[in-house]
Amino acid sequence: MNIALDKTAVFICHCSGNISERVDINLIKKTLKAEGIPVFDYEYLCSSEGQALIKNKVSEGKFDRIVIGSCTPSKHGTLFKKCIKEAGLNRAMLEIANLREHCSWVHPDKTEATEKALALLFGKIKRLENVKP
Repeated sequence: MNIALDKTAVFICHCSGNISERVDINLIKKTLKAEGIPVFDYEYLCSSEGQALIKNKVSEGKFDRIVIGSCTPSKHGTLFKKCIKEAGLNRAMLEIANLREHCSWVHPDKTEATEKALALLFGKIKRLENVKP
């Protein structure tokens, strides 16, 4: 397994059903875990509790690259960059996959929305492979 992949974690936001009603989060978790990628989900990652989850996992020392599957980065990108910085990571070690606008809001079919969400998440994971702070 790639060293960078060992240090990458994925966090998925349910976005109060905006994402979880159209994207099968359990299937995404199962698929990523089968690839050896740790994945965590929370109802609202943008909440203080959601940010605490991310910070706590980073502070455990296992992860130095973070992929967040949530709404558009233009809405909470700055918040997540601040969260990553407070956790002790360079914000270049963060990628955000827009699962709300690019998957759940545009694909009425849950299978299609989930497949696209997985593709976006794997793309973001791949993008972090060679990133250095």
